[in-house]
Amino acid sequence: MPQLLLHGNINIHTFTNTIVVANEKAKELFGKTLDKIFVIHSSASEEKLADKDVRLQCREQLEKHGIEFYNIDGKVIELHVDESKPNRVSIDKFVEHIEFLFNGVGVDKSDEWIVDLTNGTSVQKNLLSICSYILDIKHQYMINIAILGNLTQDRGFLPIELLLKSYEAAPDSTLMDSFAYLDLSEMVRYKRVIESHKAKFNRVVQKKVDDVFFQENLVHAVKLKLEGDKKKDNALARIATTSFAASIEELISEMIGEKESALTLGQKLGVVANRIDKIQPLSFDKEFLVLFNKFMLHLRNSTTHKSKDLSVIEKFKADLMLKMSFPFMEYYSDIVRPILAEYMPKDKVKQPKHIEKITDTAFAPTEDYFYGLDGDDTGGMLEGMFLDEESSETRFHDMSKKVSSAIIKISKTIEQLGGKVIFNAGDDLLFKGRFSYNELLAMQTTYSKLTSGYTCSIGFGKTLQETYLAMKIAKATPGKNAIVGIVLQKSS
Repeated sequence: MPQLLLHGNINIHTFTNTIVVANEKAKELFGKTLDKIFVIHSSASEEKLADKDVRLQCREQLEKHGIEFYNIDGKVIELHVDESKPNRVSIDKFVEHIEFLFNGVGVDKSDEWIVDLTNGTSVQKNLLSICSYILDIKHQYMINIAILGNLTQDRGFLPIELLLKSYEAAPDSTLMDSFAYLDLSEMVRYKRVIESHKAKFNRVVQKKVDDVFFQENLVHAVKLKLEGDKKKDNALARIATTSFAASIEELISEMIGEKESALTLGQKLGVVANRIDKIQPLSFDKEFLVLFNKFMLHLRNSTTHKSKDLSVIEKFKADLMLKMSFPFMEYYSDIVRPILAEYMPKDKVKQPKHIEKITDTAFAPTEDYFYGLDGDDTGGMLEGMFLDEESSETRFHDMSKKVSSAIIKISKTIEQLGGKVIFNAGDDLLFKGRFSYNELLAMQTTYSKLTSGYTCSIGFGKTLQETYLAMKIAKATPGKNAIVGIVLQKSS
């Protein structure tokens, strides 16, 4: 049955008009009148309605429209706006009451709720709207005073025809997501989660660290996952899964030491399990560690299915990988890492390094650097062509020719500028020399021009390790097409 939730009001006419028009809206939306009316009062509005004459006016007006006055259920909750008062406590009570109402009536029947935002202060309306959004209450309405003012100057009990003309739906906050590249509300939530895991990551490595790759890679992975959901594209979901695994691997690598960096993620997790075996900590659930590791590895591996269309099971697994990545990292950083750290010999604790990004666009080196250039999302584009029924050999040949032409042209430019090409394969280049930021930017322009709009990312550093990390950061940058240089410094 339809339910109404609204704030109280010391203006009994506005309060009553709101219930009357909400009841008519319930008939229009659900084909039924309101069953229950829940009011969140301030002390002042509750006292006003408690007045005998005011109650009589309200009851008579409601009964004219077939509404039973005694269906109103009121609750007094003061929301303090004075900073000196305990507003946190009052907000908690407000949320608890909303939760109680929906649990009691049935949050699964949220489509039969109307939340009215006409009455109350701005703070009260805002909080009620937020709670409604979280609980997915779609029917939020309010009397538009500006429209009502154009219809009548009367401020008493008003005819239903006028009230309906001024009764407007509040903007659906979830529609904001469709205006953006991805789900804004989801991204806000995940960015907060990622922030907490970045702090845990810093505690694991025990240093001041420019954790750009760890953080931005996770943010980028969430964006890819949500984009894959929207487009029902398994290729994006699969890339997102790989990105989650990369951040997990970064965390595990820091825990077990650099010398193990060439191992696969599965092998690195095996190293952790072996060390736990040697330590044999009391009250540690080794079986859970093994099963959790196996589950995450299976989840990661099974979401690399080579199909473009995102099936129901693939979407479920990709979504599960996203959600489980965070508790998995929490398990390792909060539970496993302290055990390993406690038993790690002091002389084996590596000197931490601090990543400094080279951000100066006037960068012009006076000594040799290593540079890595990699085409962005080439694999995904190829996969899309494979699965496109209209693809032909010519399309593959044209793409290959364009990428090859770009790489050949850039390689010649590198040599003409005194550099040396170390590795050249597909859309990847590793080269050495003294190239300025502007020269690297020109290489990106050449790549985009010769490939009809494809982009590439460039990472550079004084060592191959720095170049590798710079490439990781560049590829994790939203939108890619980035140029990133880094320097690894010993932390003080």
